Amino acid sequence: MVVRVGEDRFITIDFSLQPLFDETGKVTGMVPSAIDITERMRIEEDLRTSELHLRNILNSLFILVGLMTPDGILTEANRTALDVAGLKPEDVLGKPFEETYWWSYSTPIMQQLRQNIERTARGEAVRYDVVVRVGEDRFITIDFGLQPLFDETGRVTGMVPSAIDITERVRVEQKLREYRDRLEEDVADRTAELAVALEQAQESDQLKSQLLSTVSHELRTPLTAIKGFSTALLDHQDQIGPKETFDFLHEIDQASDRLSGLIGNLLQLSSLEAGMLPIDPVPTGVQEIVEQAIRNFRIRAPEKPVSVDIPVDLPLVQTDPGRLREVVDNLLDNSLKYTPAESSIWIEGSEDNGEGSPMVRITVRDNGPGLPPNQLTRVFEPFHQPDERTSRRVGGIGLGLTICRRIIEAQQGRIWAESTQGEGVAFVVTLPQANNQGMRTDGKP
Repeated sequence: MVVRVGEDRFITIDFSLQPLFDETGKVTGMVPSAIDITERMRIEEDLRTSELHLRNILNSLFILVGLMTPDGILTEANRTALDVAGLKPEDVLGKPFEETYWWSYSTPIMQQLRQNIERTARGEAVRYDVVVRVGEDRFITIDFGLQPLFDETGRVTGMVPSAIDITERVRVEQKLREYRDRLEEDVADRTAELAVALEQAQESDQLKSQLLSTVSHELRTPLTAIKGFSTALLDHQDQIGPKETFDFLHEIDQASDRLSGLIGNLLQLSSLEAGMLPIDPVPTGVQEIVEQAIRNFRIRAPEKPVSVDIPVDLPLVQTDPGRLREVVDNLLDNSLKYTPAESSIWIEGSEDNGEGSPMVRITVRDNGPGLPPNQLTRVFEPFHQPDERTSRRVGGIGLGLTICRRIIEAQQGRIWAESTQGEGVAFVVTLPQANNQGMRTDGKP
């Protein structure tokens, strides 16, 4: 009851009236009494507010959390725990925790939980990964824990079950293990193929020594990245978030591509040297090949300026389109690696009849640092790197230009480099014109 005790002042009292009786049992009076309970009511209201606030916090958490008695009866469960399985409080509260919907699908799972509840009742914290049911034929993997609650004497008065959904993390870890296993198999297979190719090659002792030194370094670099990032993801998954996981997988993917490219170049050079690489020359338009190469190049280097000057009436060339595309890709990549970011690349096409036979000239040039005269022919030698410091920065084993030369020469063409040091370098390719010279490079008559 609220009573007034002053101007705009009120208190809450616990009020009672006690009757007084004479010897005949007749009421002869009464005794009013009151206790001021204003402070107690305030404390009770604060407790209710605090309890509501705490409940709201628990319900807003993304983790599954609850409260249990020492003998394992579930007394509280936050909204996340209920909503994940579409449950209502009355479906689970007041029941033994191991018999609730999440766990009751499997007897071994229930027995394991009961054993862990008994351990926690003795004061031991428990944590393990387990699969729970959240719907009809729907299950998730959780990182589950049981934490004991103690009173001031050290007696266990309750326990807090909590869980985090780690289904996606487990899936990523499994995929990563499978990916690493497949990668190790691929590396083993490619290494075996490379060993066979090396045995078949007729190389000098010096070339073999250079090959082993260069290849071992270049193969070790991506393998180290793959091993390092995959081990970090497996060993420290609790500390690595989704963004870091994506970044690590991206680094593994890039290192895998680099490793595949290195081994592919070695096998391709071996096939070219042995005359086993299929080449099928057909009348081909230079403009189309260059446009395809530039589209692919701009995906890798969107900021690098590239200019094209190819006449629309430039004759067709007699070449294998896929191999010519490979040559243009290699020359563009070479310019990208060895020139400053702000420098430009030009691709030009023209007729070339200087040596009697009608040819088509394709030039890829840049305005980078260029090459000294003694490097103009050596850059086409296998495993040659004109600048060791730059080569270590950009990677590679010095086979790109060698492969270009082999491909062009296998089609009765030529390739060479022209340069004034400090003013850039131009790589020039000449290929025979096709017989149907009346065709334009875009295929129109």
